[in-house]
Amino acid sequence: MKSINLAQSISLAFAEAVRQQLSRQIGLSPELIERVVAHAAPVLIAALMAGATTPEGAATEFSTLRSAESNARIAEELAHIVTTVAGIKDLEASGDSLIARATGRRIAVLSDQIAGQAGVPPQASHVLSGMVGAVLFGMLKHHVLIEQGEVEQLPALLDAQLPAIAGYVTDGVARSLGFDHAANFNDSISARLDALTSRAAPQAPTLTNGAAVDATIATPPAVAASTPRRQSSPKWVWPLFATLALVLAAVFAYVQLHPTQADAAAAASSERPVAERTRAASGVAPEPAASPSAALSAVAAAVSSVSAAAASATPSAVVSADAVAAASSPVVSAATANSQLAFRVDRTGVPQLMAVVGSDAEKQQLVDALTRKFGAGRFTSDVTVEARTAPAEWLGHMDDLLLLMTLPRAEARIDGRRMELGGAATSEALGWRERLQREFGSSWDIAAFNADRTVLAATDAFLRAMTRLTDAGSPCTTTEVAKVLNLQVVNFAKSSGHVPSSARENLSVTAQLMKACANRAQPMRFDIAVFSDNVGEPRANLQLSQKRADAVRTFLVDAGAPANLLDAKGYGAARPVTSNLVAGGRFANRRVEFVPAAS
Repeated sequence: MKSINLAQSISLAFAEAVRQQLSRQIGLSPELIERVVAHAAPVLIAALMAGATTPEGAATEFSTLRSAESNARIAEELAHIVTTVAGIKDLEASGDSLIARATGRRIAVLSDQIAGQAGVPPQASHVLSGMVGAVLFGMLKHHVLIEQGEVEQLPALLDAQLPAIAGYVTDGVARSLGFDHAANFNDSISARLDALTSRAAPQAPTLTNGAAVDATIATPPAVAASTPRRQSSPKWVWPLFATLALVLAAVFAYVQLHPTQADAAAAASSERPVAERTRAASGVAPEPAASPSAALSAVAAAVSSVSAAAASATPSAVVSADAVAAASSPVVSAATANSQLAFRVDRTGVPQLMAVVGSDAEKQQLVDALTRKFGAGRFTSDVTVEARTAPAEWLGHMDDLLLLMTLPRAEARIDGRRMELGGAATSEALGWRERLQREFGSSWDIAAFNADRTVLAATDAFLRAMTRLTDAGSPCTTTEVAKVLNLQVVNFAKSSGHVPSSARENLSVTAQLMKACANRAQPMRFDIAVFSDNVGEPRANLQLSQKRADAVRTFLVDAGAPANLLDAKGYGAARPVTSNLVAGGRFANRRVEFVPAAS
């Protein structure tokens, strides 16, 4: 498949006439619009590159660009689309949806970085970034149809974009894509894409029919030299890759996933229910009242429109050989649990600590080390000994951990070989992450707590599980549905009792499922239980959690869920699921749970 300069093609699509028309509609000067497009195109291309470094990621992006929502004629239609506010909104929503489906990332996270680069307000950056996303996918679809491209050729096509985009990948952009910094992205992305190309991704059907239909489309601009088509691998390779991908995805979900709450910055692209937005984007009229079975099909379609087999992990996820071995050995996995350590240092330098270890000897070793370092009574600890807990490897690195414990306001949590830093420990100027990674070694995954990344992983897990549930054909079993609903995230802003836009798509899907089951005479009754962390005054936390529970219930009822099947209850800081010592733990404890209720 021939290469193409995607960033240049997008800039050409936003010609002077288009920018002038956009300026009249959104109130931003043509020069600023040109600047945003110049920054947004490379950043979104970088997101596609990061997502295409796994076989399943490349397959997801390829299926997304081939979807009906991706407009192969976007270059010739753009000038007409931007003549109306409705056209601009639909294009923005389409780009938001395509990026989320292809990469598993909300475009708001990326558009904030683009706003900073281009020097424009975040809202304007978000609108234009969504439009650029739609144009990007249209250009890709056009090119793939013309070239009759195959999925295994996508990583090489994206790899060819690096010279044009490298200068736009700042440290902030790289971190939002799961890399440590810009140099890490630029130095490693080609090798990762080339490695995938070399072993070939799972083969997708060729586009012969699609190419015949779109054969009259003009050749896109900025087409460069042809790249040779790789020889197809033997058919037995693909089941092997599929099996390996499933194992890795399972390990990643176990190690990485925490059902938690996040800042409202990673907002969803639209506040409309998913099914309504999908119909609007595709030009289909609203559907009439459906039968119960058709309603369940609509739920499945709504889920599919959001997820479309989204990428199962962020590019930065590191799955160690030990983790793979544990996942493939159910005997070992069932027999042992990870050792754990969490600590927070108060502003006076006194550490508070909790740990779970497998023996009294390990407990004594930890307490003795703390006493030698800080002295008796100069720390607080809660150390639990539990059988079947794996050896605490972090005890071999106590000198480094004790030094970190002398840093006021530092936080850290260790689960097996994964360390999550918070508070002062995340300061780039202090360099603790790099130092600890160097001392602990490459087999450890050490990273700062990232709320947005955790939310994306949880949302992806929810959408995938909902797809499996609706595909099963009998999705109205309350206990099974509760397990799926409790994967989703409601990202309440600090001290807010309003359902954020970032949670509305998932809650809309939830409401549609509840309504469909009730219409099938299989009603599901739930208590909506909302919890907080332990920061702040207990009575205020209790009141805020009740306010949030009521807000979730109201949203679900407004979205179609039967009101008589839902009750709301706030519990404040009661029943924490993990330690409140660290940011990630407090994040996990601020949660919404759907609890099956008695009929």
